Amino acid sequence: MKSRFGMIVVIQCLVLFLVSCQTEQTAPTIILDQINSLQPEISPSHTATSTTQQIISPTATTTSEPSQTSTATEMPATNTPRPTKTITPTATDVPPYEILIDIFAYDQEFPVDLVIEAEEIQDGVIIQTVKYFGAENKIYQKALRVPAYLVLPEGNGPFPAILYLHAGMSSKDQYLDEAILLARNGVISLLIDGPISSSRGSRLDPFNIPVLRDAYIRTVIDIQRGIDLLETIPQVDNTRMAYVGHSYGATWGGVLAGLETRLKVYVLMAGYAQVSENDTPQVPELDAIRYLPYAAPAAYLFQFAQQDAFINQEEAQLYFDTANEPKTMLWYDIDHYNLQFLSQADRLAWLGEQLGFIVLE
Repeated sequence: MKSRFGMIVVIQCLVLFLVSCQTEQTAPTIILDQINSLQPEISPSHTATSTTQQIISPTATTTSEPSQTSTATEMPATNTPRPTKTITPTATDVPPYEILIDIFAYDQEFPVDLVIEAEEIQDGVIIQTVKYFGAENKIYQKALRVPAYLVLPEGNGPFPAILYLHAGMSSKDQYLDEAILLARNGVISLLIDGPISSSRGSRLDPFNIPVLRDAYIRTVIDIQRGIDLLETIPQVDNTRMAYVGHSYGATWGGVLAGLETRLKVYVLMAGYAQVSENDTPQVPELDAIRYLPYAAPAAYLFQFAQQDAFINQEEAQLYFDTANEPKTMLWYDIDHYNLQFLSQADRLAWLGEQLGFIVLE
């Protein structure tokens, strides 16, 4: 299948080759030889039954009341067991979920070692430029620093917290304005730079599959380490933590959901259910649909763009169908990159409903 989302990675990597020549990377050793070059065939076993799809016009304002949000649901208990899976991939060559999750195992004792590099205060909002350690993994082995913004309200809390991961050609700055708005309304945000972000000096060769695979694995573990970090911050209410991902961030958010028990809410915007069908065919073991059905109880909001050049309706529906209840899907008459703006009002209202806050401005 011809790559569409891969265009993003290719363009980005070509730019990085030109502007980030100071950083050299050595391809890590891969231990997943038994699952190289696999082409899965996925057959969803169920369809959504509890949500309404709606297309929202680009003329809608991002500050008005949302046109649709999900039905209020009780927050799942912390660290609850994972339910029985709701969809079963038909491919037999890819190892089962119980083996796949070992790909993302990391040293949980490795210190996050938060370093605050800069701090400023804007109208009562504390914006810290920080870095923290990822973790050692048996595949890529070396822990690297993760650049991030930590955006906090004034006060002792406890406050709900949201971790953001940007789109593929963007950076932690993409959702900084949204995080500042949330902080004014009593929400902490951690916005990280993924391994493919230019700010990390990445020089990923789009044709070097082992290096790409390792970057994808590191992406998920860097997010988990961000959650580790949030748990150490005294102002954070650990029972009210969420994840928001756009494009690249949404693609790996589905994998994250199948590994994590600490997050109660996920917003996934224009992500791939199958990165192997749309970006990197050689990594079917990393497709979100192999993890998301096993996710611990959580609430999901999927936001998609009707004019998306990368995510078609079939791919979007598959991602939605794979998730457990409760879940909501919203469509917007906008393109892939501007989705974040048109969908903001719905997103913040839904997050507030789930985490217990109200955005007043």
